[in-house]
Amino acid sequence: MAKSGKQETCLVIGGGGFLGRHLSEKLIARGYKVQVFDVRKTFEDDNINIFVGDLCKKEDLLPALQGVDIVFHCATPSPLSNNKALFYKVNYEGTKTIVEACKEVGIKRFVLTSSASVVYEGKDILNGKEDLPYAEQPIDYYTETKILQEKVSLQIIDVRDDFYSFLLKQ
Repeated sequence: MAKSGKQETCLVIGGGGFLGRHLSEKLIARGYKVQVFDVRKTFEDDNINIFVGDLCKKEDLLPALQGVDIVFHCATPSPLSNNKALFYKVNYEGTKTIVEACKEVGIKRFVLTSSASVVYEGKDILNGKEDLPYAEQPIDYYTETKILQEKVSLQIIDVRDDFYSFLLKQ
């Protein structure tokens, strides 16, 4: 919650999925107002305003972004689906559209859920930090698109600094 006393509004993109739904519940418990954007409505909750649309269509995203202070992007196909076209569409094209829409409405805080596989090189990661280089040989196409997703997400703001400042306020 903002120190000014204003209740901040979070948009959880992919909020109908496992991670997004749990994140939404935790944000509400911490005093945030929560909105969800997903491809389909998978639950009902009087505390959450749910938007349904295609994350690759800016016109679907813009209404959900109105009045939002923080965007959490959790949408991704299951890595087990092995659907290359869907991975590319959601992880890269969708994220690119989200970033463009966030810039358009002036979103200042953007948090992306990614995957440790983007830096995985076949051995355990010990004491890993945010500045690890991307895997030169991604383990699968899902990971390739998650790397693309991270790169396009970094175009919105300095995500790392903002995410750490967000965590410090918690």
